[in-house]
Amino acid sequence: MSQRKKAKELPGSTGGDRIGALPDEVLHHVLSFLPAQEAVQTCLLARRWLHLWKSATGLRIGEDDIYLRCVKDQKEFLNRLLLLRDGAPLDTCVLRFRWLVWFRDEGLDDTVRVNHWFRHALLHKVRFLLLDVDICYHSPFLMDEMPLVSRHLTRLQLKNIGLNNSFLNFSSCPALEHLVFESCKFDCAKISSSSAKRLSIADSYFSETSRVRIAIPSLVSLQLDYFHGRTPVLETMQSLLDAFVRVLYWTKDYCIWSDSGDCGHENCESCYGIKDNNCVLLEGLSEAKTLGLISEHGSCTKLHSSTCTGSGESHSSDLFQVFSFEEIEILEEDENDQDEEEEDEDEDEDSYENPFEDENEDSYKGEHEDEDNEDEDEDDDDEDEDEDEDEE
Repeated sequence: MSQRKKAKELPGSTGGDRIGALPDEVLHHVLSFLPAQEAVQTCLLARRWLHLWKSATGLRIGEDDIYLRCVKDQKEFLNRLLLLRDGAPLDTCVLRFRWLVWFRDEGLDDTVRVNHWFRHALLHKVRFLLLDVDICYHSPFLMDEMPLVSRHLTRLQLKNIGLNNSFLNFSSCPALEHLVFESCKFDCAKISSSSAKRLSIADSYFSETSRVRIAIPSLVSLQLDYFHGRTPVLETMQSLLDAFVRVLYWTKDYCIWSDSGDCGHENCESCYGIKDNNCVLLEGLSEAKTLGLISEHGSCTKLHSSTCTGSGESHSSDLFQVFSFEEIEILEEDENDQDEEEEDEDEDEDSYENPFEDENEDSYKGEHEDEDNEDEDEDDDDEDEDEDEDEE
């Protein structure tokens, strides 16, 4: 047999279907990176591709804006997709929806539908699950009150979701390691997990009348950034390596009627819960090896623990009483501080004297005076010589 004929018979030879010759497991993995609509359309490529999409290890809904124009079609497509898909485990499931509340079908509500799709992914042993529901008004999408149960879930990422106590108890998710919350609303008393190592909460809403407790002792990395309501209480985290906490002016941890943070009136809503000694933010960060802590001007009272003294004017001393750091830098400044720094710089410029200026002037003057004296001596000598010549 000639070499040319042998090459034609090889499944990966030039001119053949190289991709189609790959094993099913590889093709399932490749299809997992495509939006669900495009993955289903591969059934038209060849007979080999007819059912491959049903076992893809990834399910991505709403990642392409083209398929977000008609929500009703999105619902119908997803319902049929889940019905026809086989029971293959999911490695990744991404669910992104827009404008759900504008299109309510008769019978089943959008909230029930999305919760059903979310739970369907858990039943198929999903490892990475992302849910993003951007509805037409500021109120977040509400998850059901059923607890989250999965032995396979390792990463959970939620955006624009309203969460309650039952959902935020992750004790039934022993493999869960990474939690990400963005623009979420926490209607709960505690966020708890015994396995999570990374927690990120950004641009989210906590209660304004009570404090949420974060009880995740296994945390290695914590990010708490741009949140509203009362600053949560961080319980002990012995394994914490790095943490970033930004406390901004719109939190409800200090009284807006008093510069000291507490006006002293018992019925003041702004002061509610400030004096609670059990509400300690910094205590949970004391084990961090790397810490980024930012507080805007006017919100410094949030950073105090029950072991600290003072009204918030001496930030560095308060922090040293809580932490065992050898070195810590406070990155906080206000407009007054900036004005004072500018004034100091102007004064320094005005009062600045060149230490070499006088010396240079003196030496310059001395040199020129010597030159002038030498010139005068030469002139005197010339005059004396002229007089002697006249006398002769």
